[in-house]
This record gives sequence, structure tokens and C-alpha cells, in this order.
Amino acid sequence: MAIVLMICLSDFTWTAILAIWSGIFLDLYSGLPFGVYLFCFFLTAIILEFLFLNWLTNRSLFALMILGLVSVLSYNLIFVIVTGTFHLFGWNDFVLGWGYLGFVVLQLVYTSVLLYVCFRVINKLSKSFKPIFLRS
Repeated sequence: MAIVLMICLSDFTWTAILAIWSGIFLDLYSGLPFGVYLFCFFLTAIILEFLFLNWLTNRSLFALMILGLVSVLSYNLIFVIVTGTFHLFGWNDFVLGWGYLGFVVLQLVYTSVLLYVCFRVINKLSKSFKPIFLRS
């Protein structure tokens, strides 16, 4: 969720820094091979930046919700592919069960609710998400 807000509120440099440091921090404390979280966060940030710059440019609630849902789905898809590949080659014993799908659904719900609340608060306190109308 923090990466989604950083994409909308600042440039990609700060988003990349957040993704890299978050990934390194989680990699230090996880039992997975080093770099799994870093790769997942950074690739998710690149996907979100591409979507934000090319299709979801208006900073509306709809665009923020779509970015949030895409971030959860892309992160989890990348995570499943990377950990599955590592397990396939025998580099780790981490296997995801079917209960992981329920966890993804909960992530989607929680992310949507938190992004809605953050959008309303930021919209009330700042001009970052307010539309700008040009006079002609």
C-alpha cells in the first residue's frame, strides 16, 4: 500500500528507494533466499509506475483503487512464481498451500479499505489528489 501511495504522490526515485529498502529489510528476516522480497517489491513498483504513467494518470479514487488491487495481485503472482521456481530447483523448501488464496483475498479487501481511507484523508488535508481545472 505504501508503494501505491508513493507512486501517486512522488516520483519513481522515492518509490524505488522505498521498494528496495523494504525488500532488503524483509529479506534480512525471512527464511527465503536473499533477494526474493527485493525482487518482488521492485518489480511490483515498476509495474505500478508503468500503469500510473500510461493509463491511470488522473489521481482519482478509481485510479488509486485499481493501482492498489493490481499491486496486491502482481506482488502475490510474482511471489508465487519466484518461490515456486526456487522450490522446483530445490533451493528452498517453502511451499504455498491453498490457504494462501484466502490470504490474497484478505489482502485485497484490507488494501481497498485502507486506500479509501488514505485517499479521503489526503484529499481533505492536501491538494495532491484534487483535480485541477484549467481556465480557457
